[in-house]
Amino acid sequence: MMLVPSFRLVRWLCGLLALGDLFWAIDGPPCYSVEGRYPQEAVEKTSREKGLFDAPCGRKTKFVGEWGYEFHHGEQFPGPCQNLTEFGHASPSSSRWESLSRLQTFFECVSDRLEVEEAGRSFLSLREEKQRKVIVSPHEPLVVSVEVESFLQTKEWAHAVRRQENQKEKEAQKREGKGQVVQSDGSVSLIGHYFYTHYGCLWRDCAVVATEVGENINSVNVHLAFARGAARQFGKPWAVDFSPWYMGKVLDFTEEGKSMWGEAGSPSGVGGHSLSLFKRAYWATFMAGAELLIAEAGGVNWFLPGPSEEETEGKEDFLELSSLGEIGREFASTTRKSVLGGRGIPFVPVAVLLEQQHGMGLGWWKEGKSFDLFNLTEAERSVSLLFESIWPPDSFLREPPPSEEHDERKFMQGSRFGEIFDILTPQGLKSNDILKAYRVLVLAGDFEFPPESSLDSQELLQLLREFVSDGGVLIVDALSAPSWLLEVEEFIGASVQRDPETCVKLSASRLKGGREEAKTIREMEVPQDVEVFDVGSLKTQTRPLISVEGTVIGGEGSASSRLSVEHPVVLLNSPSDHPTDSLSPLRGSVVTLLSCSTEDSRKLSLWESVLQMVLEEAQLLPFDVLDSESGASVVGSVQMMVNVHPEGFGVALVNNEGVTKDPGAAAVEDLGKAREVLLRMKEGARRGRGIKAALAVREDGKTLQLADDKWSIQVEVPAGDVVILQIDL
Repeated sequence: MMLVPSFRLVRWLCGLLALGDLFWAIDGPPCYSVEGRYPQEAVEKTSREKGLFDAPCGRKTKFVGEWGYEFHHGEQFPGPCQNLTEFGHASPSSSRWESLSRLQTFFECVSDRLEVEEAGRSFLSLREEKQRKVIVSPHEPLVVSVEVESFLQTKEWAHAVRRQENQKEKEAQKREGKGQVVQSDGSVSLIGHYFYTHYGCLWRDCAVVATEVGENINSVNVHLAFARGAARQFGKPWAVDFSPWYMGKVLDFTEEGKSMWGEAGSPSGVGGHSLSLFKRAYWATFMAGAELLIAEAGGVNWFLPGPSEEETEGKEDFLELSSLGEIGREFASTTRKSVLGGRGIPFVPVAVLLEQQHGMGLGWWKEGKSFDLFNLTEAERSVSLLFESIWPPDSFLREPPPSEEHDERKFMQGSRFGEIFDILTPQGLKSNDILKAYRVLVLAGDFEFPPESSLDSQELLQLLREFVSDGGVLIVDALSAPSWLLEVEEFIGASVQRDPETCVKLSASRLKGGREEAKTIREMEVPQDVEVFDVGSLKTQTRPLISVEGTVIGGEGSASSRLSVEHPVVLLNSPSDHPTDSLSPLRGSVVTLLSCSTEDSRKLSLWESVLQMVLEEAQLLPFDVLDSESGASVVGSVQMMVNVHPEGFGVALVNNEGVTKDPGAAAVEDLGKAREVLLRMKEGARRGRGIKAALAVREDGKTLQLADDKWSIQVEVPAGDVVILQIDL
């Protein structure tokens, strides 16, 4: 979406959002006739005959678009709410909470002034063909079905999914029998450059949570984690808008000089993002569980231009598909089939509970500033390190100016752990029911609670206690954990004094973990001098989860005299008196990081070590992706997304390497970047005697040969492409 005032003219409507449905929307002016080259009738007819969209030229709803960017760059957006932006105030905000209050006032102003308009959005329902109903008129108001349910992440995956699928069917029959739907007067809240996804639905009864990717917005997978987390937290459908703009250029197949975008258009379809990124982002959106995919400007760049107005007389009103349109047609056709088991439910066992007042956006990653104003605290720097430990650090970097070199590969990079994370915020956590959808919860940031908060510290502490009591694993960083949590000694397992004077200086030669067996996590190439908080004596059931093997090189007061050379860097506590020899997801545990600074955590690769250990020992990862030659894990370099369906799993393997793209030039492909990998089910996820069948979804359900062990499949993932597998057990 181009960040210019004209984008406000674009409004859209989606139809009935039934549970499990995905609607595919075309954004921008899809039926805008460029000298008669893309007439509305031709777009609608071609869409119908090619099986593309259900409402090719849009519907009606209230749409709040990129309000975070407008708030922080109000000088670019004149209008009735400009005086409420940071630009419009006489002086900058004095605190994060003041910035958050100003942001809310601006958002409410924009929301109140929305007018429902008919304009260019198009929608594709991805119901299975046998279940398709009559599509409502494109001019009906937006309606939203019952709240989206969270999936309880238990070991009984297939049984849990089957129960939920049966419940969905009963609810659907009940709704159809009564002829009623739940209608929402809320708006669609879309955010892109800033991670303010949760705020819109917290402040207003939003109808749909939406995030924008593509454009100059990196971190596709992080945006998916924020949007899905917000949707689960507030019980809303969610959408992804993929913008074709890239540093002032847009994908367009109109002849030179004829583009509706003027010089920003690109004849022959060489401008903007690569076709590979479109394809990968579309499939990631589908597998991540979104209800809507908004293919922005698709009503133009999904088609080749038709004849001019003078040439159309007496000719059939029909358009040919562009190369992007062919990608869209294959995607639409494949995702409508039943081979994927109704897509299933995204397997997301980990949630990051982020501070409410984070203000994470362009300034956070570029300048180390919250709300583009305030220097990050030590706790917030730890949040940055956590995110950079989950996803590659360069995926957060902002695109440089147009005159500099660009690398489209930063836009979409996978997590080394698989895409298994949701992002939540404290306000809006009304009960522990939301947290029950996860087996691991990570606290991240400064947890402050102003008087007007809907949730206070003791209420959050109670939710955390319930989460652990129900079998969850809570991960706490002493750098960011609030004092009211660290002071609860029986919960943490020790008395943690977050005082720099109590930090103990150690020279670490390696990290050791795994409690009694003390297996090596990582051996240091060069010994690292670090500091950790002193915890004194531990409670009986508390164990060092990771310790430093090395030498104590100093300490304040009497701290150093009490230490061994294996002083704990991470603690494991079981406040429910469960034995701590196992991190089974059914055993409640609290894991506490004791590093005295973010820099020390970085030296020790502490977040990576803790997350890897917890996920492996709790047996939460169903698959691994191995290099077929070396046998080394390549999760991350080959992005993995896992969904659970009644018969087993749906797995997406995404190769984000092999395609480079400059905004104004054609993409360069390196076919040698294809990956030969082995998808192997981990022992903790295995049921029965082996995988029953593995089907290549994008190859019409082609059956793949299993390895001799019956738990592995050899797969080639082409450069810049996606492989979707259905794994039946």
